[in-house]
Amino acid sequence: MDAGDRSGHGETPDGSAVQTFDEKSLSDAAGLQATALSEGADEASRALEEAGELLREAIHSKRWKDPTVLSAARKSRQRLQRAAKDLSSGALKTGKLAEMIVTTRLGEHNGRGSWPTR
Repeated sequence: MDAGDRSGHGETPDGSAVQTFDEKSLSDAAGLQATALSEGADEASRALEEAGELLREAIHSKRWKDPTVLSAARKSRQRLQRAAKDLSSGALKTGKLAEMIVTTRLGEHNGRGSWPTR
């Protein structure tokens, strides 16, 4: 993500994780993304609800037999429902959403690739 200034910020091929994480640029880009998502929150919420419904149908269709796949599908559906509710209720305000984007990316950068589960 590049919201503008790309003057290097101490990035080197042999730099540490702290040196190579451009938090300022990512924060700027995350703010732009959060604003764009906030402006389309109702549409995004409906899309997440529809995706969750498709997962519900697939889970109940019995086409997936593997318990690991079923568990992942159920957890994904729960996350989709929670995100849809948060978007439609305004719970993910622009600032909080931008912070979540930066925190998630920092975790990935530091080898802890995980989505915040709240």
